[in-house]
Amino acid sequence: MIPCVQCNGPLVSAVQHGSFLLRCPACGANYNCTSWCAVGPTINHRVAVFREGEEATGPVLVGIGAEVWQRVRELASDGSFLHLRAAEAEPGAAPDTAI
Repeated sequence: MIPCVQCNGPLVSAVQHGSFLLRCPACGANYNCTSWCAVGPTINHRVAVFREGEEATGPVLVGIGAEVWQRVRELASDGSFLHLRAAEAEPGAAPDTAI
């Protein structure tokens, strides 16, 4: 876990608009990393994608990062934050499914 420098809370991988970043859900701090278009196509493992604040409702998308990165970009284009997690860590995550 990488801690937030502002509040020491855990950072999560997130996407907003075209940016891939680390985000602290606790205090809202953002740490820009790079372009999502540069990172998304290189992710070769399954990810579960959640809308920030709606994690309890389950993922909005599950799939291999390199196969779903464009859909993730579309979902984040409205400015909302999407959290990315390893899909294997999410019980009941349906494989390769857009919800």
